[in-house]
Amino acid sequence: HCISSAASDVYKRQDLNFEKDFEIPEGVSLFLFENVNIKIKCKIDFQGLPSNPISIVPFNGSQFFGSFRLESMKSSLVIQSSLFAGGGNDNNSKLNHFGHSKSAPLFFASNRSSIRIENFSAILDCIGKGFGIENHSSLTIDESIIARLDTGAEIDNSFLKVRNTLFSEFPNALDERKDDDNDALYIKNNSNATIENCRFFIGEDDAIDHNAASLLEISNSWIQGFVHEAIATSGLPTKNETFFQVNIDGIVIVGCNQAIEIGYGVPKVELKNSILIANGIAIRYGDECKFLYFQ
Repeated sequence: HCISSAASDVYKRQDLNFEKDFEIPEGVSLFLFENVNIKIKCKIDFQGLPSNPISIVPFNGSQFFGSFRLESMKSSLVIQSSLFAGGGNDNNSKLNHFGHSKSAPLFFASNRSSIRIENFSAILDCIGKGFGIENHSSLTIDESIIARLDTGAEIDNSFLKVRNTLFSEFPNALDERKDDDNDALYIKNNSNATIENCRFFIGEDDAIDHNAASLLEISNSWIQGFVHEAIATSGLPTKNETFFQVNIDGIVIVGCNQAIEIGYGVPKVELKNSILIANGIAIRYGDECKFLYFQ
């Protein structure tokens, strides 16, 4: 139930299916061919070290591999000190059009599955999203880098906790102005999210886009250089939710079109101990309104 540490390079041409718990030791490099997917119905443990990380990359740098799919309660990923690059080219028609920006996630978690990625891991240069998390699943990110992706993560009716992480360059480092809803984080539909001590730099849409998430808490973070909003909030009331709470404490927002937008519906935003500077608009109440609202 593990790859031998002696087998440092592993090549896979076809989809992988894991049904029994599995460990990948430090130092392994996994090379995946185009469209190859990894289907997980158990626990997979990536045991990289900062001094000897694991890497998962395409066999051919110009041919992106597919997705890690977790679709049951028994599915979980624990990722330590690992690099993932060149994924998100899932040939599944549903996943290839997943979510806000209609792209395949590198990691797809559904049906109460879970992903934890930490300890100096990185997700870079994917053709699709980093994460697509739905249906009461959970994503935890700590001490990692998420950069140069179509979207960082989309969280739908699920749970998110992010700490000590850098989000950068969505969809890439080029100033192309071809926004395709390329948010760093898109959080929606009764999700609960906590973001602490993170950095967000450069994006063609929003750093954090909130749409009817039950609770969003952002603290001790820096956001800079997003073409639309640093933090966009919105959401129509539902039978169970009369408003959607957003708590913002101790953040700096610099050089965005709008720092904070309190958009349509019933978001309730509480802002304190923060600095908003050199933005086109500091705080806007209502979508596409012509005035500023301060409280």
